[in-house]
Amino acid sequence: MPSETKGDRKATLDAASWFFNVVTSVGIILVNKALMAKYGFSFATTLTGLHFATTTLLTTILKSLGYIQNSHIPLADIIKFVLFANFSIVGMNVSLMWNSVGFYQVCSGLF
Repeated sequence: MPSETKGDRKATLDAASWFFNVVTSVGIILVNKALMAKYGFSFATTLTGLHFATTTLLTTILKSLGYIQNSHIPLADIIKFVLFANFSIVGMNVSLMWNSVGFYQVCSGLF
């Protein structure tokens, strides 16, 4: 059996990353909707903060284990990304709070 090339390994890791991203995104949406609809949790920005805190924690752990490498991005670009990401996620959580999961997914898929 031939050894795996660097390109094959990267393609496998990319596919696994995309799959993990889709599964976790759908999972977060379903959990958020259950919290909002079934349990009456109406603090969408709190959920956003919890998601960002969890992402930060997991990223720090993965970085310390060597799975994530440092990248150098200009501070102005980081600030723009943080602002747009926060407004985007808060807006999506508010939309999820007011709409069904199906409608939310259709609308968020358009943007």
